Amino acid sequence: MPARRATGAHEPPVRPAIREPRPAVPGLRLAVFGLLLGSACHPEGVLPKGLVERGSLGSVEFTAAELYPASGSPIELVSPRAGSPALLGPGEEELTAVVWLADTREASALELTARSPEGESWSLEPGAQPDCDGLGLCRLRVWLRPELPSGAPDGSLLGLCVEGPSGARCQPGALLRFAELPVPLRVAQLTDLHLLRGDPGGERERRLAYLLGHLGTQRPPIHLVAVTGDLADVPGPDLARRTAALLGASPLPVIALPGNHDFKGGGIVHYLEAITPELDHAHRIGPYLLLALSSGPGRWEEERRGWNGESAGLEAGQISWIEEQLGGEAVGAGPPSASLILVHHPPYSALGMLIGRNRKGLLRAARAGGVSAILAGHTHRQEVFDREGVSQGLNVNREDEVAPRRRPVTLVGSPALDRLEGGVRLVELYPDGRLGYRFVSLGWP
Repeated sequence: MPARRATGAHEPPVRPAIREPRPAVPGLRLAVFGLLLGSACHPEGVLPKGLVERGSLGSVEFTAAELYPASGSPIELVSPRAGSPALLGPGEEELTAVVWLADTREASALELTARSPEGESWSLEPGAQPDCDGLGLCRLRVWLRPELPSGAPDGSLLGLCVEGPSGARCQPGALLRFAELPVPLRVAQLTDLHLLRGDPGGERERRLAYLLGHLGTQRPPIHLVAVTGDLADVPGPDLARRTAALLGASPLPVIALPGNHDFKGGGIVHYLEAITPELDHAHRIGPYLLLALSSGPGRWEEERRGWNGESAGLEAGQISWIEEQLGGEAVGAGPPSASLILVHHPPYSALGMLIGRNRKGLLRAARAGGVSAILAGHTHRQEVFDREGVSQGLNVNREDEVAPRRRPVTLVGSPALDRLEGGVRLVELYPDGRLGYRFVSLGWP
């Protein structure tokens, strides 16, 4: 959330009878206008050039082409991982993992292993030869062994490790297979964590660890956590790695997406390397679909335009991707009957701090696809709106069921780790699209 501009002090009025004419300064005015126009036409934004060229949906390819080779690592587990885990429904036996290799000739020797937090491990049986592209991205289809734990009803969260001739990489919190379909699916939304770069292990990080552990003990069980952006206050590589470790240590799977602060100063590269290279990702669990969507950096930071916290917005390709996912085309399993969209900038806000371009396209796709709710952050206040942007008749803190004619409802959350106002929004999503929610404030230890 950008800082507000300070306004100048109000000058006392001067009587017209004695006011001296002010000399014209057309040169200065033209210079200022030219500076603003030039910065708008030739912005120096915070998005890396390669990411601009590939687009938000090409973030994995950008990471494989530019970030992984520069790191010097011979191997990386691209997905699943903490931040974009594999969430499998009951009885699902197949998993596709994506691994980046500096030398793709090693692909046939790769081995995947699932591991419990206690250290127990299970080898995953390969289903076909790895399929590698020119960027070093190798897709491995594997089968989950019957003895792989799933737990009931909330599942057991496992890590995933890949090992090859040149090295190994492990991602905790990467895999969960439900033993039973959760009805309802309970999602805890956190937003605007604003973890601090210069405070390793500081108060905000301790609160996040406490909160994630606390959510894992609730009954009835919470099934997953959604973090809707601004994980970092000012991004940096060490902070991104610490954040990834906190998410990986969660007893519940975490779906993460970036906010405008995660893009500051080009820092989105740290997010892509440490948390997840997928800016946009989808999670299908039986009838449920959750779409994590990047709304990009702040409009002023990227385009040198706008003053009110509006984002650079969505790309046309992202809207098409949403429509494909909601139509069931992406997974070939038919349209989901219950879905949520997770995004940082909201489509509605009383403060006007909204998604920039393609906001209306998002709303059209959500309405046509039967989305139950859009979960957002960014404004640092609790807000609620129905499908037309109307708040009347909706309780910002609790609704046991939102009427179908008002869905999708936009739920905007406040900073989760704030000592006075922080907390989580618990969303209950039913297979038929019914939706209820409540906000829970926390007393910090």
